[in-house]
Parts: sequence; structure tokens; C-alpha cells
Amino acid sequence: MKVIVSLFFITAYFLGWLHAATVEISPQEQAWLDKTKTLHVRITKDLPPYQFMQEGEYVGISVEYIKFFASMFNLKIEYDARGSWAEALERVKTHEGIDVILRLTPNSQLHQTMLFSKSYCAFPFSLLTSKTFPSEIFFNGSMRKIAVVPHYVINEKLKHDFPHFTYVTYANSLEAMRAVNEHKVDGFIGDIAIMSMFVKNYRLDNVKISNLTRYATEEQSVAVAKDWPEFISLFNKMLEVMPQDVHVKIKRKYLPLVQEKNSLAATQSIELNEHEKMYIATHPIISVTNELGWYPYDFNEEGEAKGFSVDYLKLLGKKVGIHFNFISGTWPVVFEKFQNKEIQMAQPLIPSAERRHHFRFSDKFITMDLALITQTKRHDISTMETLKGKTVGAGKGWPTTQYLKEEYPELNVVEYETAKEMLEAIAYGLIDAGVDDAFTAHYVIEKEMLTNLHVAFKVALKNLEDSNLYIVMQPEDEVLQGIINKALHSVTPDELDALKSKWSKSIMSKESRLALSLDEQIYLAQKNRIRMCINPDQMPLEMNQNGKHVGIIADYIALMETFLGVPIDLIPTRTWAESLLKAKERQCDILSLSIATPERKAYLNFTHPYMQIPLVLVSGEDKVFYADINALAGKSIGITKGYAYGDILRVHYPNLQFIDTPSDEEGLKQVAQKKLFGFIGTLPTMAYQIQKDYFGSLKIISKLDERIDLSIATRNDEPLLLSLFEKAIDLIDATQKQTVLNKWISVNVEGHMDYTYVYIISAFIGFIVFIVLIRQYQLHQYNVKLEILSNTDKLTGIHNRLKLDDILEQEKKLFDRYQSPLSIVLFDLDYFKNVNDNYGHKRGDEVLKSIAAIVMRAKRESDVFGRWGGEEFLLICRNTDKNGAKTLAEKLRESIAAYRFPEVVSITASFGVAQFEKYDSIVKVFDKADKALYEAKAQGRNRVVAFDM
Repeated sequence: MKVIVSLFFITAYFLGWLHAATVEISPQEQAWLDKTKTLHVRITKDLPPYQFMQEGEYVGISVEYIKFFASMFNLKIEYDARGSWAEALERVKTHEGIDVILRLTPNSQLHQTMLFSKSYCAFPFSLLTSKTFPSEIFFNGSMRKIAVVPHYVINEKLKHDFPHFTYVTYANSLEAMRAVNEHKVDGFIGDIAIMSMFVKNYRLDNVKISNLTRYATEEQSVAVAKDWPEFISLFNKMLEVMPQDVHVKIKRKYLPLVQEKNSLAATQSIELNEHEKMYIATHPIISVTNELGWYPYDFNEEGEAKGFSVDYLKLLGKKVGIHFNFISGTWPVVFEKFQNKEIQMAQPLIPSAERRHHFRFSDKFITMDLALITQTKRHDISTMETLKGKTVGAGKGWPTTQYLKEEYPELNVVEYETAKEMLEAIAYGLIDAGVDDAFTAHYVIEKEMLTNLHVAFKVALKNLEDSNLYIVMQPEDEVLQGIINKALHSVTPDELDALKSKWSKSIMSKESRLALSLDEQIYLAQKNRIRMCINPDQMPLEMNQNGKHVGIIADYIALMETFLGVPIDLIPTRTWAESLLKAKERQCDILSLSIATPERKAYLNFTHPYMQIPLVLVSGEDKVFYADINALAGKSIGITKGYAYGDILRVHYPNLQFIDTPSDEEGLKQVAQKKLFGFIGTLPTMAYQIQKDYFGSLKIISKLDERIDLSIATRNDEPLLLSLFEKAIDLIDATQKQTVLNKWISVNVEGHMDYTYVYIISAFIGFIVFIVLIRQYQLHQYNVKLEILSNTDKLTGIHNRLKLDDILEQEKKLFDRYQSPLSIVLFDLDYFKNVNDNYGHKRGDEVLKSIAAIVMRAKRESDVFGRWGGEEFLLICRNTDKNGAKTLAEKLRESIAAYRFPEVVSITASFGVAQFEKYDSIVKVFDKADKALYEAKAQGRNRVVAFDM
């Protein structure tokens, strides 16, 4: 039956906190609750932070959880601290004064006599050494004297891994830690939470704590006798409904400072042997696959490899001194190149018996969860069995796709090149469902706004024994395999958390994103404040107004401060240059907004951008509008000194004369005094300054193509700040962003008009009106030019690639809806390089113009023709099947071959023809046309080849 239970969780931290949760209670559990009124709980008086006495009351992490449980189910608690630990383990089996053990790590022996709950907390093992001992060399093979505590779970692992160490036994953790503090032993390995509390409470001033990734995290559970399964099931249900922020607050409450902020793994260099060093010296660049569209792991945008696995690989490369050259293409194409040894590494790869037989695999790289994706309205699809006879999409060339076909032969499986294509097919109703990685599905659904899709359920394939993803190398690259594995094992939890935070931001719920790692919790618990430097005069973005941070950015920072629970204090500076200097000297922890540059990355980390702002050029009221600032060659243009976009603009516009100014205000002043022709700044700041001080004398005369990405910059010697602010940024939702913007573009009237806000509105409206007027005045000059620039190739006068892309996207949508025949003809000129080499590029340009004219005369009116790039051209043939397109291509081939070009002996062309089939993507059809074109060249050129399955 369903019971609504009011939870009154009373602790010093949560006084007055009330929460209601819905828990499904079985008849057996209800019967157990009816007869069990009191829990007899084994307690330890001095085991902080789990259980200890404070002002006559038992407190601690474990105590908080059992109190929460008892309050939830209206049970009383009686604590029992009598006897030894070994006696308590025996007494709980027969309920001899003890029913519950609060903190116990499960193992195979204990499982024989006891039942365990799910883990309610898990803290990593850490290394305790003296402050003067270099912890990074602790495990380098030298003799060490180690303190151990009887029955501690780590003891056997240590003795197995380091038999040459000397082990000295102490009665408890405190005595062992005191031995380290007094230099009686070299070190002690234990629970970081216990260590940090003892260091604080017992003033162990001669020691330091270092994180240790060598051993798995120790998970803590509640344990009872085998005859209490109802307690375990209820406790697990309590853990599930317990709000995530309560879990975090409990742990944060009891976690003091860990004195060594940087983990051992972060400071420990990777030890490479001579063969590995030689390999890197002779192979500084490694080629690796980059799939076009496996979001968010591995994809390509605007020619740049991006994604979680791409960033992960770059991190590994940085650790060992290898640069990765990403070779992009559809998965079948790049994997074929890898198989042919044209590419050295493939990633991220799903394992199969065949692949493991032929290639070398790294250790685990990424964990993947397969899921089924459907339209949200498809209530008829609830299990794999309900898919019988339906059409299901899957990844082309994936082992999981083969397993899917083997286990569910009744499915009509359609393979897709990319997840985006498959999910769009589901969204448009072309197929019923699709199988893909859940992380990928969530990301693409969010990114492409496919709001009618959802992840229906996880998919378990019997033949898929390993769901992890791996980096794969050629069979002869054993040395490279070793290097990659060492790099993988050197990645710290902080580094991995930062990567996950970056790529998980769009798919995680706010509650999930709020969850902090142990290191983050410890860091914040001891961080009294976060010191922030800003740009002191860049309204409406931000400014220092009599010691107070105000502006759009200030409101964002206030939201982040609330999320993090730590004060963010303003450090006063007079200029942006001074703020940068203070950040470099570690006098401030963060910069509120900054652009990432190579120089700044030497001392700062940068979050993903949380604002993007256009740049504009300001000049005198008498100046005309400039569509392209390249026309201002030789003019003096001011830029505030220290702004990162100044370096970018100097590269993009080398013919302009840029002059540094101390500030935006000074730059505009020099423009008004005719000392500078113009000044470049951000749109909101320039609009604000003009309306405030220069209305009627200065105006915006050009909008640049460049937009600046603004991030929060964090000091890189405290890497946890980066992951914390990544999460804080992610927690600001669209509604909150809109509220902030509305505040700073609204008019406030309080006795008198606040013209600051009027100026902002007037600036934006004035800028828009000004552009409209200028555009109207110059319409007869620009309209034709703009149309040509946007749609046509400058040399030949035919469609350019951008226009062809747009047209092809529309034709593809029509094809998907009506299934009317659609084909493409891709052709390029044979040996065209010889024309340029022998007759010069001017004659080569004339040939390209002639080719365009020949095709325009010979093609049909319905065909779309354009220049694809270089000497390559494309025809889009509407309502035309493969045979019709081949006939047209043959006509064009003959026309080109028969034409007599001035001064050039002859020109021929090779043609590839491909037709769209159901479920084909644009990428796939181009791949077919490209293969047909390649075959035409292989057959001797000057011929037409149509792609056949």
C-alpha cells in the first residue's frame, strides 16, 4: 500500500526542515514496522565524522542517516556503545542488544551472516605523511614504515602490493595517526573523512593528507542480521527518496579541511620507460579517428573535432606529450582507414571478440548505457517485446547493432551514420524507435530541440558482455598501448569531473547537477570566501559602484553564490589590467568574466562560455555606416589595453591601425576629441557609454562579425574552483537569465527617472533605427551585392557551397515527406592542376567560368547547379532517379569534352552519381557520390559512374 509519510529531520543543521516523500511499502514491510518500535543501534563514541559525542549527544554522518530513517518511519532509537567491535558483530546476529551496525564495509565473509544496505556514503582512501615528506614519491619502491589498524579493509591490499614495507600495528586510527605526527612511522592509509576530523580535533600539526587514487573508494553501508530484510529494503527506499541536496549537506557539515589540496595523482608525474620515451620522441603526432556526429562523445563542427572523448584524449596527450591529429569522417569511412592502417588510433570503440582479436585495446575509457528512444506519445512501446515487427534505428557498423539483430530478429533494423540522423528519423515518424547510448540521446534531443522524443528504457543485450568504450590501437603498437594506459590511470577525479560537467550540462536535472564531489565538498566547507576581481567600469555588464558589484554579471554571480553556499567577495581594482595582475599574483580566486587566451591559461582555468556578446565600432556622428571595417585601412582604431579581443582583431584585421587606450571611457573620449577615428568595444557597453556621455556626438557605425565568448576564469592552482563554477553556471536556467536581462533593460521610476536604464534602451533602439535608416538610404547600392555575396560563387557566378547546402537541406526534407526521386551529380575536372601549372591561375579561372557556362546551358531548368569547391561542382536533380541523373551527367560530360578552351588543349571531367534512398542522410548520399566519382577516376577519368549497392 502507498503511504505518505511526513519527514521531520531535526539536526542542528536542518532545524525546522520539513519534507514529505511518497514511499511504496509492501505488506511484509508494514508488518515489520508494526512490530518494531525501537531500533537498537551500535554506536562508537569517537569515530568522527561518522559517529561521535558532541555536547552529550551522538552526532555524525552515520547518525544523521539513521535519525532520518527513524523519523521517516516513526521509530525510536536506543544507542549501545558497550563492548568491543568484534563483540558487536556477534551480538547483532542474534539481536543481543544490537539490531543495527551503522557503518560497515561489505565483504564476502560478512555477506554470509549479515545483510547490507546500499552505500550511503563513500570516501576515498588517503595518505597521511609528515608535512616534510614528499608524498608523490611514497610508493616509488623504497622501504617505508606503515601504521596499520587491526581488521582494516585496506591492510591485506597494502601487504600484497608492498610486501617489502614494514607494518606497525596500532589499536585504532587515532593512535596510528599520532605515530605519523610524531615521526614514528612514515605514513598511514585510511578514510579521508576520519583523517581530516582527527587532524583538526587532535591538533596533529605535523602531518598532511594527500588524496590516493591507487585503491577503490571505501563504501559505507548499514548492516543488520539476515532476519531483517525488511529493514534493508526500507532503508534503501529512504535513500532513494532523500533529496540530493540533503545528502550533500550532511557530508559537508562534517567534513573539515584536507590540508593538501592537490591530489597525489595530480602532482605525480607519469613514469615512462625508455621504450615509451623513444616512441613519443619518434611519434610526437598520433592520428586518431573523429566521427562526424556521435554527440556528445565524438563529433565535428566547422572542421574542428569536439566532444567528451576528444577532450579526454587531449587531456591524455597533454599528460604524456603527444599531439593527436583528428581525422574526420563518417564512422564506416574512418574505421576503414583505421583498419587499413591509415589512422593509428580509433576511439571511442565498443569491443567485440573480432575487434579484440585484431587490435590492441586500452584499459576502460568511458562507460556507456544503451537505451531505447521513442516519441513521447508512443505508449505502445514499453519493452523490447512490444517492438515486434516495428522499424528500429541503430548505429551503422556498431557491434551493438549486430547483437540487436541477433537477439531480436523480428525487428526491422535500419542503420544510420549518426545519432542525429536516427533521432530525427524517430522525431519525424520515419521509424518507430532507435537504440543508442543514453548520454548521446539526451544530448542530441536537447541540442536539436527534439522535444517529442524521450528515452523510454535501458536496453540490455545478452551478447554485449562489455558496455564500456575503449581507445583502440594497431596490433603492433604495444608501446603506445602502455603509454595510453598510464595516461588514463593518471587522470584525477577532479579532471574527470570537470570533463563530465562540461558535457553533461544540457542533460542533467538541476538536482543531479547540484551534487558535489567529495573534494568539492571539502574545499567549500573550508573556503571562508571566494575572492573575485572584475572589470571595474564596463556597464551594463558590470562595475564597482562604491565597493559594490553591480550589473548583469553581478546578478549572475549572485545566483552562483547562492548555489555554492560560500560568499563571493569583491576585490577592488581600478582597471581591468590591475584585475588581471591580481589574478596572476593569486590575490583573487576568480575573474567574473574573461576571454581565454594562451597567456592567461598559464595561470587561469576557464569555464565554458556563459555569455556571448557582439563587437561594434564607434565613431563620430558625421561618419557613414561601414558594412566591412576592412575599408578603414590606415585609420586609427582604439581598443582598451589588456582586452583579449584586441589580439584577435589585430590578427583578423592586419591593415587597421589599432591604438591601445587605458579604458573604454578614455577610448571614447579620444574619438570625441578626433584623436582616434573610432573605438571598438562590446555592444551593450558602447551603447551605454554613448547614451550616458556622448549622445549626439558619437554613434555606432559598424557591427563586426566577431562575437566574444565570456567565461569565468578561476585560478589554476585550485582546480576544484573550475568544476564548481562549471556546475554553478549550469544551474542558471533560461528563466533566471531572462529575469536578469529584463532587469537591466527595464525603466525604473522612483521619484525621478533613472536615466541609466533609459540610456540602455535608447541605445539599443537607436542602434536598430540607425541601421534601418542607413540600410534604406543605401538599399539600391547594397541589395544586389549582398544577394550575390550570400548566394553565389564570386568567380563563376553560380551558387556557392553555402547556398547548395541550404537547398539540399530543403530538398532532403521534401524527399523524406513525399519520397519523390532525388539524385545528385558530383563532378570535378580531370588534371586541372596541370592547367594552373602550365597556363597560370588566371587561365585556370577562365576555364572554371567556361565550365559553369557550359553546364548552365546544358542542364534542365529544374536542376540546381553550383560550385562545391575548387574544381569540383554539384548538380541537385529534383524528381530524378539514378538513371535519369546518369543520362544528364553523360550529356554534360560530352559537352565539356567537346568544348574548345582558349589556349588549353582540352578539358574533361569525371562524374559520380548517387540517388537518395529511404533513411539515407545527406552525408551518406555524398559518400556514395564520392565513391562513384573515385571509381570514375580509377577507370580512366572522363566518364560517368553511378553508385550501385
